[in-house]
Amino acid sequence: VEVIDALSDLYKRLGEQDVMYGLWCRQSVMPESKVAISYLQFGCWQKAQDSLFGAMIKSQQSGALSSIPKAEKTIWEEQWVQCAKHLNQWDMLTSYAKEINQFDLQLECFWKTSDWGSMRDLLQDPMPSDPGQTKIYDIYNALQEWRLQDAEKHVQEAFQYALKNWCLLPEVTVQAYVPLMQTFHQLVELNESAMLLDEVNKSMRHNSVPDLKNTITAWRERLPNKWDEATVWYELLTWRNHVFKMLVECNQNQQDIKTALNALGQHEETWTHIKFAESARKQGLPQVCINYLQKIMATPGIEGQHTYSKIREEALSRLELGSQQDLTQGLNLINKANLDYLQNPRDRAEILRIKGEFLFRVPDQRNPMQMRVNEANDVLSTAVITADTQSKTWVSWGNILHAMLQAKIDKGGNTPADVDQRNKLTADAMNCYLQGVRYGSEKARMLLSKVIWLLDTYDEQPALGEHFEKSIDNIPSWNWISWIPLLLGALARPQATRFRKLLSKLAADFPQALYCPLRRFLIEKQGQSRAADGDGGASVPKTATPSAPATPGVATGAAATPGAGAALGAAAPGAAAPGAAAGTPQAAAAQNVSQGAGAAAVKQEASAAGATPEARAAMVVRQHAQEIMKHLRDTHLAFFLETERFVVEITRSFKPSWEQQLQHIISACMDSMTSLNLSAPLSTEVAEKVEAALSELLTVLEQQQEQEKGKGQPSKESLQLTEFLTTYKPLLTASFFKENGSYSFATNKDLYLMLRKWQVAVRRELSRAAAPKQLESLSRALAESKGSQMEVPGQYMDMNEPMTDQHVKVDRVLPEIELVDMNLACHRQITIRGNDGKLYHFIVEATGTTVSSSDERTLFLCQFMNRCMEKEKQTRRRNMNLHLRPIVGLAPRCRLISHDPKSVSLMEVLEDFLISKGMTPDGVALKFAEKAQALSKFEKDPLMAAMNEVADILPETVLLDYVRSQIPSNAHLWSFRKHLAVQYACQVLVSHVLFTAPPPPSKLVLSQLQGDVMLLGSTPGLNKECTRMQDATDMVPFRMTRMLTTLLSPVGLEGGFSAAMGAAAMALNHPNRQLRHHLCILLREELLAYSSPTPKPGQSAAQSVTDHGRSVLARASECAHQVSQRVNDLSPMTALAAEKDLKDGDLATPINGKVISLIMAAADPVKQIAMPSLWHPWA
Repeated sequence: VEVIDALSDLYKRLGEQDVMYGLWCRQSVMPESKVAISYLQFGCWQKAQDSLFGAMIKSQQSGALSSIPKAEKTIWEEQWVQCAKHLNQWDMLTSYAKEINQFDLQLECFWKTSDWGSMRDLLQDPMPSDPGQTKIYDIYNALQEWRLQDAEKHVQEAFQYALKNWCLLPEVTVQAYVPLMQTFHQLVELNESAMLLDEVNKSMRHNSVPDLKNTITAWRERLPNKWDEATVWYELLTWRNHVFKMLVECNQNQQDIKTALNALGQHEETWTHIKFAESARKQGLPQVCINYLQKIMATPGIEGQHTYSKIREEALSRLELGSQQDLTQGLNLINKANLDYLQNPRDRAEILRIKGEFLFRVPDQRNPMQMRVNEANDVLSTAVITADTQSKTWVSWGNILHAMLQAKIDKGGNTPADVDQRNKLTADAMNCYLQGVRYGSEKARMLLSKVIWLLDTYDEQPALGEHFEKSIDNIPSWNWISWIPLLLGALARPQATRFRKLLSKLAADFPQALYCPLRRFLIEKQGQSRAADGDGGASVPKTATPSAPATPGVATGAAATPGAGAALGAAAPGAAAPGAAAGTPQAAAAQNVSQGAGAAAVKQEASAAGATPEARAAMVVRQHAQEIMKHLRDTHLAFFLETERFVVEITRSFKPSWEQQLQHIISACMDSMTSLNLSAPLSTEVAEKVEAALSELLTVLEQQQEQEKGKGQPSKESLQLTEFLTTYKPLLTASFFKENGSYSFATNKDLYLMLRKWQVAVRRELSRAAAPKQLESLSRALAESKGSQMEVPGQYMDMNEPMTDQHVKVDRVLPEIELVDMNLACHRQITIRGNDGKLYHFIVEATGTTVSSSDERTLFLCQFMNRCMEKEKQTRRRNMNLHLRPIVGLAPRCRLISHDPKSVSLMEVLEDFLISKGMTPDGVALKFAEKAQALSKFEKDPLMAAMNEVADILPETVLLDYVRSQIPSNAHLWSFRKHLAVQYACQVLVSHVLFTAPPPPSKLVLSQLQGDVMLLGSTPGLNKECTRMQDATDMVPFRMTRMLTTLLSPVGLEGGFSAAMGAAAMALNHPNRQLRHHLCILLREELLAYSSPTPKPGQSAAQSVTDHGRSVLARASECAHQVSQRVNDLSPMTALAAEKDLKDGDLATPINGKVISLIMAAADPVKQIAMPSLWHPWA
């Protein structure tokens, strides 16, 4: 018990509340305590206070008070006081502090309730537990009595106490630094208060008006952060009010000076009161805001602007409370307000906007089952007319119109009048959202997903496209940067001309953000047009399926060929020849040649495409993209030439060797076998897939060999290809192909061992072949080039307005090339030196097949998640920000992936530990399977018995010991574990809600120094028919094995990890974030990647495309509903709302109970060992 108390006190001093709450939960006896702690963890102060009080009453009535640990009862009392502070219940706290005679609490209550006499008496006989805080109370008392010299002396002493506390903290960043910084802020303002009062004293002696403008202005601008606790705001603003009262009550002989000080004091005091009320509302304490405003409602002589602010804050608070009584009172408050005194049209528009929000939620008295939507529409229309630049008004009006549209859709009706009404409401709602974006509304920017969804849903309406085209001219183009991949895909839809105009605007304003996605899109469309026309060229990407995505693995197309550069020249007119410097005659000549080649290719394809509608459609899309690329080249020629040269050299010089393509196929086959039972008889389906993948690779290479033979003199590459086929084809045929109609493998284990043998052999060959690790051996032009225009890839990830003048430009590519293992495959790594002197590492993922973009779409959701967490108090307070790894596609088969050289996968940690024992992780997995099968005849639970034997080989501390060996001190280890808990919680949330399978060790990558986490290959889990998200087939929801649990620690798991996961779900599930529409857009693109329109008998190609688009939209909406439902279930606010339906006497559960249950299921060893052995449940 003493150890736990000491540990709890240590966490408290470090400010690590989540871990402290986790410790309390593990030690609590009463269920009510755990419920109250969950409320505390997520800032539900009123509910927490009620639960704590209920626990006290229940324990007394039941007679069980003596059996409850003293530490738990102490937690009740301390946290009840904290809740009262957050709820601003200072009168009640004053009575409580006097009753229990608590010195520090009495002092805090006395100065905040202006009981200076009692405070003075108490300070004469101090009994402080915190001398530094008591010294601040001495400063308050001295300033109140105008003892300015004593106050200055106490300020200096208080600074010394604060600095001593600062030096006692660890060198790594902990939460305890935050309250100390707030203390320094407080001391600075106390010092400025003394200077302000001294200025007033001087003015009294000289009979002049004091100049307090600078101090007052500084105070208005220097406020706490929006996400800081309400107690921090109240502490600071309450003292300012005391100072302003002192100015009002100042004994000044000159009447004009006294009047000026009186007016200044009253004005600033009222402003400060309203500012605290606003902060309380934004902190999620609307009732505190209303109660506080009631105290100043009767204050005489308040200015019109302050009256408006009071009405606005109270109305918004009642709107947030949402009960019928509060909504009615809020509407009555707005109706009684006199808008004539408001001189600013924006203020009048804001009041009208709030009135419209109330009317939208208040039932109609004549028909209680319906809301007053039409009245709300009229009021918001008036508000927009009053101030048409008020962004919030546009957004509110758009929401009302969209609700009216949804009501019309639900009502049905296909008459021309019904259709016209729906079309008009759609266009008006979309226009409102776009106007909100135009005038800078952050909330409206979140609604861009709804705009795109409306355009997709009502794609056949020309009027909708016209409205969109008119609106985008006035919207800053940077708002669309995150949507570039989706906008490019929209070029294949009926509104393509509208999106082409928007993309052309992006090309002119932000060419760096658009160039690479546009270039990749062009090459993809070229391949599609050739495929549709029946020319299965080398650049034809095949359609992937959810069960076998076209990732670096089983080949679905031909290998990259030297002719790819010529195809690129046609796809990107104006590209400079490799090695030609921009602005030189060589570059101009190369540009003219490529333009001519591009024009000829376009004419040739256009004539050929006439044979099939699919080819013609692909050609039209490609022409749109080419016009955008031409506009980008014409407006930014120097950038275009430099970047095109860089990209061409990367794609040409880093194209995968034959061994690399073989390794990618083998790795993908091994990855596909991780879900199989190795002891089971051979799965013929899996063996046939392996044979088909290898056969396709060999066939493509043989076709390429025949093409090379027809060219006459064999090239060096042709000779290498011949040698590869001569060496590997017989071996591969003997190892994996059927012989006499059957395979040589008896079990899945035999097939896996053969794949593993080949993987090791090919990896060894690759290491030997890559011995000259110099860039010059691959691309002399790239080694000698020096950048000036191109930015380092991956700087448009945060969804904010980019500061392009501060972006890092490419200086040069360093000559060293390294081999890096990623997800069981081997890739080359390049290092770019930026003009800031830093090094940026990128893996060149070049494969012989089209690389799937699923992980890039998941990255888009992670970007959106970061944006949501920036706006949520609970996530900002925890400094939560998901680490993102930029992925930049250069071509369908080549992309750059940002890489941390200090990162390591869990599989590599296991290999590093087992190498001294002469074993491998796969060997342990196979031993586990063999042991479980052998023990099945003797043991009741053979899997657990086998698991215990594996535990002797791989202790649960393997990962923790590895991290300790890389971390310089225990303080850094604490910081690492805390950061890891937050990062892994966010990654787990994303993968779980997207129905992604729990990752094997090879796909879980950790940063050795920071604690950042990456889950490789995280893609949405669709079922095989692509109709909905796949049903849960895995025994565990995500990976939380014993090594991870040991690294995070049980307390950190129940405290920091669960809190971070719940807070992230809260941020995503907030109504203003529009998660549902973002998911619809993302999943629609995912479904389109896995399916293509197939005309039915007698159906035209155009009608087939239309029907397919509608089907995809419906399926995307269903999938988005499933994903958003998982997010909603994990959000603590959902559980909080559900508690309203509990009957009296029912025991509430912790509001993060769903998260805790999910963690317990993931960490259950019984469920873990039921996973396939190649999933490595012991790791």
